[in-house]
Amino acid sequence: FFTIYNLFSRGADQEALFDLLADPQEPLFNLVISGLYPTGSAIKPLVASAALEEEIISSSKKINCK
Repeated sequence: FFTIYNLFSRGADQEALFDLLADPQEPLFNLVISGLYPTGSAIKPLVASAALEEEIISSSKKINCK
């Protein structure tokens, strides 16, 4: 569930803030900087950019993973 407006644009009352903090989906948790991801997911862009630079692969070639 996403809102189409900023909940904090007019300030949040205490009850609304407690509701957000108690929400089991943790809408205030920043997954980009705080999420835990497998290291393979972080390595793939680095390996791909090195392979592009060394011309091992090209940006026009399609690779199908099985």
